[in-house]
Amino acid sequence: MSFKVAQATVPPSSLEEVEQLVLRLYSPGGAQHIQQVERQLRDLQHSPEGWKIADFLLHRSTSQVRYFGALTFQINLNTKGATLDDEGLASLGTRLVQGIITELNRGEGPLVLRKLCSTFAVYCVLDRPDHAKFCVKQLVLSLLQGTPVSDADTQSSTYLLSTLASNLNNDQILACLIFLSSLKEESSAKIAGYTAQTTARIIDRMDSNLHDAIAIFSECFSIAGQQRLGQEGTSTRIQAFATYSDWVFFAQKAWQGSEESLGPLRELLGSALTWLPTLSVEDASETIQVFTDLLSSFGMFFRSDHLGTLLQIITSPWGMNQMNAALQDPEDTSSFVALVLAFADVTIEDLVTKPDSPLTTQTMCNLTTCNGIAAVEDKCVVDSLEFWHAYVENVVDSEFEDEGPKPWLGHAQSHIAKACQELWVKIQWPPAELYHSLDQDQQKEFRQFRADVSDLLGSAYPVLRSELSKAIVHGCLDALNRQSWHEVEAFLYSMNAISISEKATEHQILIELFGSDLYAHLQNPNLMVPAHTRRTAVDLLGQYAKFFERQQVYLPPALEFLFASLPNTALAQRSAKSIAALCSSCRSSLTDKLVPFIESYQKFLALPTATQYTKERVLGGVAAIIQAVSGQDKQAEQLSLLLGFVQDDIRVAMNKLSALQFEEAQVEVATAMSCLVGIAKGLEEPTDIPNTNGKRADFWTVGPGSPVQEQICQTVRMAMHIFEKSPMPLELHGDVIESICAVFKSGFSEAVPGPFVLLPRVTVEFFATVSAQTPRLEVILNMLCAYLRSHSTPTSPLINMEVGQLLQRLIIVIKEIQDPRNEAEISSGLIEVLTRFMPKYTDVLLETPGQEDLSYILNFTMECLIVPEYLPKRKAAEFWAVLIALPKTTSTHLDEVITYFGPTLAHNLINQVSGNATRTDLDWFTEPLRSFIKRDVQTKKWIELALTSADFPAPNVTMEARRKFLKALSVGNSLVLTKRVVLGYWNECKGLAGTGYAP
Repeated sequence: MSFKVAQATVPPSSLEEVEQLVLRLYSPGGAQHIQQVERQLRDLQHSPEGWKIADFLLHRSTSQVRYFGALTFQINLNTKGATLDDEGLASLGTRLVQGIITELNRGEGPLVLRKLCSTFAVYCVLDRPDHAKFCVKQLVLSLLQGTPVSDADTQSSTYLLSTLASNLNNDQILACLIFLSSLKEESSAKIAGYTAQTTARIIDRMDSNLHDAIAIFSECFSIAGQQRLGQEGTSTRIQAFATYSDWVFFAQKAWQGSEESLGPLRELLGSALTWLPTLSVEDASETIQVFTDLLSSFGMFFRSDHLGTLLQIITSPWGMNQMNAALQDPEDTSSFVALVLAFADVTIEDLVTKPDSPLTTQTMCNLTTCNGIAAVEDKCVVDSLEFWHAYVENVVDSEFEDEGPKPWLGHAQSHIAKACQELWVKIQWPPAELYHSLDQDQQKEFRQFRADVSDLLGSAYPVLRSELSKAIVHGCLDALNRQSWHEVEAFLYSMNAISISEKATEHQILIELFGSDLYAHLQNPNLMVPAHTRRTAVDLLGQYAKFFERQQVYLPPALEFLFASLPNTALAQRSAKSIAALCSSCRSSLTDKLVPFIESYQKFLALPTATQYTKERVLGGVAAIIQAVSGQDKQAEQLSLLLGFVQDDIRVAMNKLSALQFEEAQVEVATAMSCLVGIAKGLEEPTDIPNTNGKRADFWTVGPGSPVQEQICQTVRMAMHIFEKSPMPLELHGDVIESICAVFKSGFSEAVPGPFVLLPRVTVEFFATVSAQTPRLEVILNMLCAYLRSHSTPTSPLINMEVGQLLQRLIIVIKEIQDPRNEAEISSGLIEVLTRFMPKYTDVLLETPGQEDLSYILNFTMECLIVPEYLPKRKAAEFWAVLIALPKTTSTHLDEVITYFGPTLAHNLINQVSGNATRTDLDWFTEPLRSFIKRDVQTKKWIELALTSADFPAPNVTMEARRKFLKALSVGNSLVLTKRVVLGYWNECKGLAGTGYAP
């Protein structure tokens, strides 16, 4: 006998040589040797002699060879099973069942048995009519008789499987369970990606075997079965419940909640629950996990009596032992804790309205009291947080559902309050040396846990209200008296979480906190206060700025603490942020502190903590106070001092540049411009109602304040000069450009004249220095859009001269770009600026000196309509949509422009909606197309010509279809309907009509 295999090596000449080849696969050898043997065996398995090889190997003495034989059967079933005739199929089933019986009699372990059972399962799910209809009963009968039973004999048997199952020994039941598990897996795979006919056949086959499977499960869980199998059957029952749950999940999916199929499975659940507490802690883990999966994924499968039994189990002595074992090792969340949490999630509504449940009062609270660092050594508390989040959410929902009496509310509030008390302990920072011994991931997990507790406290506040804030403040003050700094930090962190700064009803408790000697203690250098506590205290001040705005008597000590914290490296950034927040909120009450604050800032500049961030924040806070000063002359005087600090930084940068210290120079100038942004933001009006009392409209432009504006402009010029003079490109040039744009934009948003509301020419002069190579050009263009918007309001005076100069520079930049595909983002920004000229400055746009320049920019927008890049394409479509929709009276040149560019525009728009545009771009072309065709008779004719042009991109679309499209566009539909018309036409052009394409 010779076997034909596709290998260069000599093929085996007999079945015995195939066996030796399998043994070589499992013998020691190099990787190349193993790969060669694997290839040879794989070809043998797929060869025409595959069935014969599998049958021979299955009867050999070595378990590894028999396993390979079973595997070969499975491979051939998957690849050739459909070609077997009825006789061959029946013969194969007989051989597989005989193999299972033989393997059980050998008693050599589960390796080959499992593979044979899974192979028999593959056999049973073959897509053949009336095949393996009662395969579970067939296997049981065969095992009991010790010889394979045919399909026909199985169907004619009158024995009930419930009777037969009681005669199976432990090993035979285990074999049945392995088969049932494999049958479910193979059936699930078949219904996941096969035809509806195959799916229906598989589901029907599983339905036919369902009651037989239940009989086997029932035997495992019944008292008689447990007594018969004894302790030896514990692992079998564990396997039985896991397989049972697999069938439950299959039933959930396949029968979609049908009580006829789920009911018998559900009846078994009570027996399984009764069995659960008979297991030891070690044996119970796997079964508990299966119960958890059932609860989490199919909670509706449990009846109320099942849930009641499960609650009794959880709170029974057995359950308490399980819980205690879990709490002894909280680093790894035990399966029992997961079960408790899954049960709590399913019964959450009952737990809220029946708050005397022992689960809430005992078990759930226990999960928050484990030893160890939360999320690192204690995982239980992390998992319990999910429950408390859900519990609080349900209390809130139930509380506000109706106005009827809620006798349960007081108990629920007490449970939440108790949980908060336990969590205040868990969010305390561990000792510094212990915390720093954790790796980065562990530190991150602990911080995330604190953030999650913060979210919970924020959610709990509407339920507990002032009771929560009082508990936090009183706990904090008590810890302060004991100088328990980690506790103090936890309570301050909790105050940040509930954020009650704006609640007038809470001011009394806040007075207790901020009127205490808390910040005096934290400022005391003789006390060893941890850095975490100081940092949280600093954050708290910024968070409660609104309180200090209303209770200004407590503001000076808070700011004193913050300024005193600026030299501290660990506190500087947070302190600067809180200073900015307090100064902004309480600006009106701090005007008498302005000079001391400026002096404090001047001293701060000498400290190493005077970084870009801290300087920007502190200057922004001081600038907010300047904004609140009543006299403009005083404002100008103090603002000039602040601008002097900024210019000093730029002078330092210039000196460093002269000394060829390029890196240091650019850092200094970037810091200076960031500070200028901070000042500009701080000076913005704090309310929507501008305060114009006693203010001269021209004070800052031509009046006594004009030197300040010149100082601002000079600061910008000085910053730009650094980069112009640098002999090499500087990395932070773009950051400085962005800061300058932010300075300009701060003035655009102001409703009344101010120091940063610069003359219109200043922005244009800045843009005159810009080219296509300027870093962050897209940011500059965005700023110009804001500039044009601010000067396009109905009340703003015309600035035609400045806008005309701006347009001339835009034309230069556009010509530098040349091809919009090279700079898609910048091209889209340029077109957006051009769009902002309309409607107020349409004349300026269309009366561009020199016809060539106007043609160039309009042709540029035309080119952008047809480029592949979506950004310029969409902005160009928007530009033409705006231009076409303008009333004819907007400009005397409007009709002339549309007449000249109309044919090209019609051609481009039609080509895009006829298939050249992507689906996501299509809507952008609908509006200009709709406006264009409705403008007048001539524009409609141009559209008609475009639809019949020689280069029409969709020749598959008939002329009749194009005429219908033109007619539909002309009807006068709304924009929404027009979009539908265009989409349908686009689908037709793309060949997608009638395909069910759903955009």
